[in-house]
Amino acid sequence: MTKVHDRGGWPTDEPINQSQHVLEDWEIHVDALSRLLNQKGINCRDETRYETERLSLNQYEGLRYYEKWALSAENILVAKGLITREELDIKMAGLEASR
Repeated sequence: MTKVHDRGGWPTDEPINQSQHVLEDWEIHVDALSRLLNQKGINCRDETRYETERLSLNQYEGLRYYEKWALSAENILVAKGLITREELDIKMAGLEASR
């Protein structure tokens, strides 16, 4: 049985978008965070891939590429006890309030 990320088994008539994507600031930050976590030995690409492959169909289809990476990093940091969901929620609420 294929998983949600296994696009090879999903027939479609839609063409593949091969245009270049200019990264937004937040995407650059997520990429840098991922590289830093990897460099510090906190996680590795296999862990990020594993977390991405565990996303539900709705999450996988609804999130952008770097949003998937961010959610994977969040799940890894929580699983390893380096941060709690509550700490993340508090920080996110503060960021939203400052907008």
